[in-house]
Amino acid sequence: MTLLLDAHGFGGARELVEAKRRGETSELPQETAERWRTTVVRAFELLDGAMERSPLPDEPSSIAELNAWLVSTRRRHLAS
Repeated sequence: MTLLLDAHGFGGARELVEAKRRGETSELPQETAERWRTTVVRAFELLDGAMERSPLPDEPSSIAELNAWLVSTRRRHLAS
């Protein structure tokens, strides 16, 4: 889950991922939340921009083909 963080300028998010992996379910302390607020806004702006430029259709043309691809991809990754 953290493989692409550095490549996209979000390496510091490992702090949040590690907190989640430790099983912390409480709200972030106010100072931590404030520190991440700008980064989260930037992440959503990047995602929105990527979606606007995406060549993918809003809906898949064939749900059955999409499902078959997804299942085969998951099986390949489980085998490796």
